[in-house]
Amino acid sequence: MPRLVENFIFQIIGAFFFWAIKGFKGKLDDEMTGPYESGPKRIRNFLTALVILGIGAAVLLGVQKQIKKRKQPSETMYYYPK
Repeated sequence: MPRLVENFIFQIIGAFFFWAIKGFKGKLDDEMTGPYESGPKRIRNFLTALVILGIGAAVLLGVQKQIKKRKQPSETMYYYPK
């Protein structure tokens, strides 16, 4: 069951991407494949979703590193013992 949900999420992300590129013409269902179909459209949707999620993860990690970098104390600051 989890595998089916996982595949659906990848398919919907990839299908939405190509539906948006086509200018939202037609139906979203035209860009999707069935749960047990295997073909070029399924592979296309899966790879597209993988790239989109990978880019999203890279952006989030980059933002997280920038936030951590800002939170570090400056080297020019002096700390006095209490």
